Amino acid sequence: MGIEIRPFKDACNIRCTYCYQEGTRSSGNISKSYDLEKIKTAILRERQPFTLFGGEPLLMPLEDLEELWSLGYEKYGNNSVQTNATLINDNHIVLFKKYNVSVGISIDGPDELNDVRWSKNLTHTRQLTAKIEETILQLRKELIQVSIIITIHKKNAINDKLVKLIEWVKGLHEKGIRSIRVHTLEVNNESVRKDISLSENENFTALLAFAKLKITLSDLEIDVLDEMEMLLRGDDSKVSCVWYSCDPYTTAAVTGINGDGQYSNCGRTNKDGVDMVKSEKHGHERQIALYFTPQDAGGCKDCRFFLCAKVIVQALPWDMIGVIAQRIVVFLNNYLVISRREL
Repeated sequence: MGIEIRPFKDACNIRCTYCYQEGTRSSGNISKSYDLEKIKTAILRERQPFTLFGGEPLLMPLEDLEELWSLGYEKYGNNSVQTNATLINDNHIVLFKKYNVSVGISIDGPDELNDVRWSKNLTHTRQLTAKIEETILQLRKELIQVSIIITIHKKNAINDKLVKLIEWVKGLHEKGIRSIRVHTLEVNNESVRKDISLSENENFTALLAFAKLKITLSDLEIDVLDEMEMLLRGDDSKVSCVWYSCDPYTTAAVTGINGDGQYSNCGRTNKDGVDMVKSEKHGHERQIALYFTPQDAGGCKDCRFFLCAKVIVQALPWDMIGVIAQRIVVFLNNYLVISRREL
């Protein structure tokens, strides 16, 4: 189970078009302050490494970041942060090196491919995208571990844009990036579905492009593909939340700790501006419902890959869950054979 420290909950300095946390922000249910001592008490109670998360965690003052990372380094020897990287400066980099902080960066590609991660206006958005890319290069020059999260959508993963995205990932690999998380778009409102959501075939084509890339770059971890392979082998011990029978009322993969020290679930479960209280018991109601729901109604009935694809539903548009899960896993079954034959 991962521990996510969310000092400001969902507060952020940019406004990504598709952000799953926007409902919480628009409702006003965000934190403007936090209690550092309560956060530290909760960290010590959990007795395991933690990730600073958000919203945007680097909204915290440097002195408070240092206090948390000092604690993490003392207790566990390492730290991590997930950030949009727009606020990183030389002072942050000093702390990253001092306290062994690995940096996860959310960016959907170069130039116009990252436009949905919006800030003020198009000019400012493009300037921040360029700054993020420069920051990635600087972090790697300082030998700081960097991983990337990419969300695929119509603005970065169709036709020539998909080609550009794949070439950009190749460039990241040349800079020393070895870990990529590929997120299919979570659709929380109809405008996002209409404007930027990929169709079933477009999602499949994009993931296929990443799979072909992985065949050529054997040391590049692409989470969605690696975890599909694990599940095809019958091993779910190291797969992430998307593949691990997640119960949205008590997310096994994530324990959140808010700025007041209160426990919460993974932020993706907070809809309509409401923070759900973490349940004490884990349930499988959703998986059972999907198992008995016909595929043409969005379920997984009679899918022979159900145990492998059990919770891809968490990340995909609801009206294409069953079919696309089956297609992706069927492809990965072939991919395993093809990749080993070519290698």
